[in-house]
Amino acid sequence: MYRKLTELVAKEQHVCLKVIEFIGFVGCSADRELLQYLLKTAISLNKLTLDTSFGYFDGKLMQWDNPKHTQAARSRGKQLETILPPGVELVSNMEEAAKTARESLDLAFHISNILDTGLDRHTLSVLIALCDLGLNPEALAAVVKELQREPSPLPPPPTAPSSLP
Repeated sequence: MYRKLTELVAKEQHVCLKVIEFIGFVGCSADRELLQYLLKTAISLNKLTLDTSFGYFDGKLMQWDNPKHTQAARSRGKQLETILPPGVELVSNMEEAAKTARESLDLAFHISNILDTGLDRHTLSVLIALCDLGLNPEALAAVVKELQREPSPLPPPPTAPSSLP
């Protein structure tokens, strides 16, 4: 017989559960019920990540085709902030992805500086994006080396003569 999770009383607290990553959160009543139960029993919880880019259909996890579905699920997830215990961070999958990308770029930039490549953060970001699109990293490296070897083709702009005597 089906009983709502909210009707169940936890016999034990989940002391070791510090991070929950809910993949396929759509914000339906079953999703909210499960999270309410976990938030009550996971007394050491620090972080709750909601991945709203996927949903379950016929028992299969599928990526949303329509961004409106993702936005609606994210909006329903934001409503959970009112029931979060103190000290628990609510993170959406988009925020987590952006944070991971920033950390990865910071690490790549640090390595670039150690290797004295002369690449600035923006150029490095563009190169990483090109690699993500499938460009050959070795070919990109060859182009960068070639560009760094060539002297700048543009002379400095001439200074205007002063009209003061």
